[in-house]
Amino acid sequence: MQVNRSGDSILYRSGMNAKIKRNFQVFTACDFIAAITQHISDKRFQMVRYYGWYSNKMRGQRRKRAEEAACESAAAAQQGCGALASAAIEIIEHRALKPRRIPSRSWRELIKNDPT
Repeated sequence: MQVNRSGDSILYRSGMNAKIKRNFQVFTACDFIAAITQHISDKRFQMVRYYGWYSNKMRGQRRKRAEEAACESAAAAQQGCGALASAAIEIIEHRALKPRRIPSRSWRELIKNDPT
């Protein structure tokens, strides 16, 4: 972001924008403030972000795998792919999941075992 010496315009640089086919935008001071404030959420608005297992991408991949598995089965050939794909449930064995690191002891255990 650069402000001109006269202060009447602002040059904002970013990555290549496919919509306007350039990597910069020139704003007046009021227009720049209006563009920035559009990204501020309303008061008490809760923004929810899903990462990992709950993200849209992972849910879509799981659904796609379930549909493919249902279509490959013999029962799916008789009833159609759509009927079994919605009923497919993925069961995860908790013993198969290995933590990335050994979790630290919780505060409760630390306080409980404190000799003082």
